[in-house]
Amino acid sequence: MQDYWFYRCEPAFAQSPAIFDAAEACQFRTVGCSKDSEGSCQDGPDDWIDYEFLRGTVSPGSFEQTSAWAQNPVIKIHSGLRAVQQWGRHRWWGWATPARYAYLGTVEEPTNSLSSPYPRCYDMAYLIGLFNGVWNTRKDAEISVDAMRARDFVGQTYRGVLVKYQLFYNQSGCNRSAAACLEDVAEVFIQRGMELDQLLQRRWEIFWEQVTGQTDAPQSFANLLRSRVLNGAQTFIDWFDAYVTAARATVKTSSMRMLADPPTSADVASHKADLIDAGKKGYRAVLVAHSQGNLFANAAYDGYLSNAREAGAAVGEDTSYVAANVVHVAPASTRLIGPYVLAEIDLVIGALRGVDGGLVAPNTLSREDMLPSLSDLSGHTLVGTYLDPHRRAREDIRQLVVQGLDAL
Repeated sequence: MQDYWFYRCEPAFAQSPAIFDAAEACQFRTVGCSKDSEGSCQDGPDDWIDYEFLRGTVSPGSFEQTSAWAQNPVIKIHSGLRAVQQWGRHRWWGWATPARYAYLGTVEEPTNSLSSPYPRCYDMAYLIGLFNGVWNTRKDAEISVDAMRARDFVGQTYRGVLVKYQLFYNQSGCNRSAAACLEDVAEVFIQRGMELDQLLQRRWEIFWEQVTGQTDAPQSFANLLRSRVLNGAQTFIDWFDAYVTAARATVKTSSMRMLADPPTSADVASHKADLIDAGKKGYRAVLVAHSQGNLFANAAYDGYLSNAREAGAAVGEDTSYVAANVVHVAPASTRLIGPYVLAEIDLVIGALRGVDGGLVAPNTLSREDMLPSLSDLSGHTLVGTYLDPHRRAREDIRQLVVQGLDAL
């Protein structure tokens, strides 16, 4: 509301003798004159009178009072909008022949603060949330959050406003046992199948046939990894073969349970509730989703959007504005809500592309843009690959996050 006029008298803006035509339309006053030794105004040819014409009442965009919002003390309420009266000052030598005139500028005087019906103003409150991907323990995911909290990424504040960081954690099978990490891959296929509707049964059968006893078949998942994605990366091949062997017993006993009730359903409900709560507290969120976390972010965003629009409609507010944006990193989802970053060297997402026929989003970074690294042979981890400060993906992601914040 910078320089917002609450009252304005247009004729008073003249900067010529025409200002005296404003005497009939705008408030004016006499504020000075040339005086004699006794202090009385004189009327000689060199004497003058100063007039001020009221242009109007304007807000400079500042407030009398600041207090903390009860629902979230990070947000400050600014009320008692300050206002000033702006007068144009003019000097007139009325007894000279011919009469002379000069414009002397403007004078501002504080006036009473403007209250209702003018609205209170609120500080922004930013939230950056991370939806972690496959094979992430909680510690791994928290390290990823810390990487985004770094000063040269986004930092603790943005445009002078505090930024809250929140982990929307996806319970990883790796927390239970190394063998159970394979369940994370299974969850990806379950959720992707839901997005693909009629392809669920076919895709699921292909996946489980291969990892539960037919890994040597020509079209097995393992062989697809070897031939289409890994291109002879023996370390990764050995890693996958070891997991297939170790997880076989667990997979056989858990597959039907996972199909009927994926172990991530509680996470989805928790993420949705946390995001809705953040919205009620005034946070404007950018959700960074990595790998499998994109599936969870999509579900949480849908729930948040539905709740926000329902609540807005109930009180007659505009429901087209959404106070959250999504940035996808290495998306394992066929559906993208916002912009994304995906490297060609990502073997995990490449595996999904090789198995389900190319329904993964196209790469945004070629091998020339992002070279493989021995620090992360999979090319998939958030900190090891995508937030590596020495490679391009980090800056691409940072820019998308900043753009998301600005759009809020």
